[in-house]
Amino acid sequence: MHEIVGLENLNNIIYNNKDHLILLYFGAVWCGPCKKLKNKMEDKSELIELKDLVICHLDIDNNENEELVKMYEVKNIPTLFFIKINENNEVFTLHKIIGYDWIGIKFAYNKLINNSY
Repeated sequence: MHEIVGLENLNNIIYNNKDHLILLYFGAVWCGPCKKLKNKMEDKSELIELKDLVICHLDIDNNENEELVKMYEVKNIPTLFFIKINENNEVFTLHKIIGYDWIGIKFAYNKLINNSY
Protein backbone atom coordinates (compact mmCIF):
# COMPACT_ATOMS: atom_id res chain seq x y z
CA MET A 1 0.00 0.00 0.00
CA HIS A 2 1.28 3.43 -0.95
CA GLU A 3 0.84 6.25 1.56
CA ILE A 4 -0.04 9.28 -0.55
CA VAL A 5 0.93 12.80 0.45
CA GLY A 6 -0.22 15.36 -2.10
CA LEU A 7 -1.24 15.48 -5.74
CA GLU A 8 2.28 15.15 -7.17
CA ASN A 9 2.91 11.99 -5.13
CA LEU A 10 -0.39 10.48 -6.30
CA ASN A 11 0.28 11.38 -9.93
CA ASN A 12 3.68 9.69 -9.77
CA ILE A 13 2.16 6.47 -8.41
CA ILE A 14 -0.64 6.53 -10.99
CA TYR A 15 1.62 7.13 -13.97
CA ASN A 16 4.13 4.54 -12.80
CA ASN A 17 1.31 1.97 -12.66
CA LYS A 18 -0.50 2.71 -15.93
CA ASP A 19 -1.09 -0.95 -16.65
CA HIS A 20 -2.71 -1.67 -13.28
CA LEU A 21 -6.05 -1.08 -11.67
CA ILE A 22 -5.58 1.47 -8.88
CA LEU A 23 -7.60 1.83 -5.69
CA LEU A 24 -7.67 5.22 -3.98
CA TYR A 25 -8.59 4.73 -0.34
CA PHE A 26 -9.54 7.90 1.55
CA GLY A 27 -9.60 7.44 5.32
CA ALA A 28 -8.51 8.85 8.69
CA VAL A 29 -6.58 7.45 11.64
CA TRP A 30 -9.41 8.27 14.07
CA CYS A 31 -12.07 6.42 12.01
CA GLY A 32 -12.87 2.89 13.25
CA PRO A 33 -14.06 1.47 9.91
CA CYS A 34 -11.04 3.08 8.21
CA LYS A 35 -8.65 1.35 10.63
CA LYS A 36 -10.37 -1.98 10.06
CA LEU A 37 -10.15 -1.55 6.29
CA LYS A 38 -6.51 -0.45 6.40
CA ASN A 39 -5.64 -3.54 8.47
CA LYS A 40 -7.28 -5.73 5.79
CA MET A 41 -5.34 -3.96 3.06
CA GLU A 42 -2.05 -4.41 4.90
CA ASP A 43 -2.65 -8.15 5.41
CA LYS A 44 -0.91 -9.99 2.57
CA SER A 45 -3.17 -13.03 3.01
CA GLU A 46 -6.24 -10.83 2.44
CA LEU A 47 -4.72 -9.33 -0.70
CA ILE A 48 -4.09 -12.62 -2.52
CA GLU A 49 -7.33 -12.20 -4.48
CA LEU A 50 -6.43 -8.57 -5.31
CA LYS A 51 -2.96 -9.34 -6.65
CA ASP A 52 -2.86 -6.81 -9.50
CA LEU A 53 -4.39 -3.96 -7.52
CA VAL A 54 -2.28 -0.92 -6.62
CA ILE A 55 -3.63 0.52 -3.36
CA CYS A 56 -3.12 4.17 -2.48
CA HIS A 57 -4.05 5.33 1.01
CA LEU A 58 -4.86 9.01 1.45
CA ASP A 59 -5.24 10.41 4.97
CA ILE A 60 -7.96 13.06 4.71
CA ASP A 61 -6.51 14.92 7.70
CA ASN A 62 -3.17 15.50 5.99
CA ASN A 63 -3.23 19.10 4.73
CA GLU A 64 -1.30 18.08 1.62
CA ASN A 65 -4.22 15.81 0.63
CA GLU A 66 -6.85 18.55 0.98
CA GLU A 67 -6.82 19.25 -2.77
CA LEU A 68 -7.36 15.55 -3.53
CA VAL A 69 -10.22 15.28 -1.02
CA LYS A 70 -11.92 18.20 -2.80
CA MET A 71 -11.09 16.90 -6.28
CA TYR A 72 -12.67 13.51 -5.56
CA GLU A 73 -15.52 15.11 -3.57
CA VAL A 74 -14.97 12.89 -0.54
CA LYS A 75 -17.80 13.54 1.91
CA ASN A 76 -17.72 10.31 3.96
CA ILE A 77 -14.98 7.93 5.04
CA PRO A 78 -13.85 5.46 4.16
CA THR A 79 -14.38 6.24 0.48
CA LEU A 80 -12.70 4.21 -2.24
CA PHE A 81 -12.30 4.80 -5.95
CA PHE A 82 -11.15 2.25 -8.50
CA ILE A 83 -9.34 4.31 -11.13
CA LYS A 84 -7.49 3.73 -14.40
CA ILE A 85 -5.61 5.78 -16.98
CA ASN A 86 -6.97 5.80 -20.52
CA GLU A 87 -4.95 5.96 -23.74
CA ASN A 88 -4.91 9.78 -23.51
CA ASN A 89 -3.28 9.64 -20.06
CA GLU A 90 -6.49 10.82 -18.40
CA VAL A 91 -7.45 9.41 -15.03
CA PHE A 92 -11.02 8.20 -14.77
CA THR A 93 -13.09 6.54 -12.06
CA LEU A 94 -14.42 3.07 -12.78
CA HIS A 95 -16.23 2.41 -9.50
CA LYS A 96 -16.81 4.12 -6.13
CA ILE A 97 -17.48 2.53 -2.73
CA ILE A 98 -18.50 4.46 0.37
CA GLY A 99 -18.05 2.84 3.78
CA TYR A 100 -16.42 -0.34 4.97
CA ASP A 101 -17.32 -3.04 2.46
CA TRP A 102 -14.53 -5.62 2.07
CA ILE A 103 -16.75 -8.01 0.10
CA GLY A 104 -17.84 -5.13 -2.15
CA ILE A 105 -14.20 -4.23 -2.82
CA LYS A 106 -13.36 -7.80 -3.85
CA PHE A 107 -16.53 -8.06 -5.95
CA ALA A 108 -15.83 -4.75 -7.74
CA TYR A 109 -12.18 -5.74 -8.32
CA ASN A 110 -13.15 -9.09 -9.85
CA LYS A 111 -15.83 -7.49 -12.02
CA LEU A 112 -13.43 -4.83 -13.29
CA ILE A 113 -10.58 -7.29 -13.90
CA ASN A 114 -12.85 -9.80 -15.69
CA ASN A 115 -14.27 -7.03 -17.90
CA SER A 116 -10.74 -5.71 -18.60
CA TYR A 117 -11.73 -2.45 -16.91
